[in-house]
Amino acid sequence: MGKALRPYSTAPLRRSGSCFRDFSRPPLPLPPDITSRPELPIPRSVLPIGVFPDVIRNFLPAVLLLALSCLAALSPTSAGALDLPEASRLPLIATDQPASLTIPVYNQAGVKAVLTTLGAYVRPGDSFLLISGNNAKALDVGWLNQAAAELKARFPDNRIVAGTAGLANVGLAAQGVLSPIEEVVYIYEPNMANEPEFTWDFEGTLAHVREAAAAIRGHSLAAAVKPTGRPLLQAYLFKYAWDYGSLGQQVDRTYVQTQTYCKKSPETFAAAAAELISDYGAPGPAWSMELSMDPESINGVLADQALACAQAARAWGVSQFLMWWSPAYVGEAAAFMAGLGR
Repeated sequence: MGKALRPYSTAPLRRSGSCFRDFSRPPLPLPPDITSRPELPIPRSVLPIGVFPDVIRNFLPAVLLLALSCLAALSPTSAGALDLPEASRLPLIATDQPASLTIPVYNQAGVKAVLTTLGAYVRPGDSFLLISGNNAKALDVGWLNQAAAELKARFPDNRIVAGTAGLANVGLAAQGVLSPIEEVVYIYEPNMANEPEFTWDFEGTLAHVREAAAAIRGHSLAAAVKPTGRPLLQAYLFKYAWDYGSLGQQVDRTYVQTQTYCKKSPETFAAAAAELISDYGAPGPAWSMELSMDPESINGVLADQALACAQAARAWGVSQFLMWWSPAYVGEAAAFMAGLGR
């Protein structure tokens, strides 16, 4: 069952779209530097007040600090106001585990870019997510099998999985994909022509995910879901009481679409990580957070900001990330992977 309330919804003086905040709690800490770069500056345009250097905070007048915090809390997004959780209630469980990446590839240009550019940064534990039939595009099972064979020849020890949108496409993909593809991912988000079944209702969502998992496992493949992450922090969706832990129990893996929160700020991305830990109970290999390094997409950022977001999530123990990228900006993906110390 979904949760009746988000775990932070009863916090005193905490209200979505309000400057009434509980300043008695410490800000989210930044993790230790895990990159090979001497410094990892967070873009000043997205620097949240919670990570201002102490030397500055100590000299800011209290009135100015409160005013800036109110402005930050009132900042809207295109998809609705964000309500950050009292994440500091959870224990800080920073991880020194190497980050594992799921690397999506959705066209032949992407296959070529992996083989020629990104391949040098691929490490054991990484996986490739081949995508076809997303949004309104036709499913091409032949391309999925061809691309899988090309990547497996270069990366024999890395997992290869396939993803598509909509229950109809999931059934077709499960029937048609061949080894080395070992998992089918049900991409689940609103406003996609290939996914007329989408609903915000959580019980309906669970039913769809169960149906997808049954179709996939019926062909001896692992089942996964790539759900929208909007219900994590966007207050207008709290009434649907999504529980990502319950969602994850229906499948073998979950890739949560959290890229919008990195676009907002590293602090917001860390807040999403804390919410997922609250739902799942702990970080682990069964779920990943998504970042986007496609600057032309609505939630895309450059490599430095993506690294800052990854660091913020790693402070909460998260070590699994899905790295969305575009062949047109392969340099940003390469910089991100290199920045992880690869």
